[in-house]
Amino acid sequence: MAYETSGMRANLAWAVFGRGDEAEKQYEAAMGFTEDYMGRNSRISLSLAPHSPYLCPMILKKVVRKSEEFGYPCTYMCPKRRNRLPEC
Repeated sequence: MAYETSGMRANLAWAVFGRGDEAEKQYEAAMGFTEDYMGRNSRISLSLAPHSPYLCPMILKKVVRKSEEFGYPCTYMCPKRRNRLPEC
């Protein structure tokens, strides 16, 4: 792989978008990706990345719980306007 020969480091995260069934499918794919890369190489670190509280409000809590379980950072886009924050 290119990162091995170049000596680069990477922080990888699979972004989750959507609501309902689509968000749940993306959540499952993201968790699969995260588990596949967990501990694979010391130069690869992982984060969890729900897109934003307004594009995936139902998944946000699940991702935060997984973030705490795995000990990985959780990153998401912060809304620019207050009215885009859901009640969590």
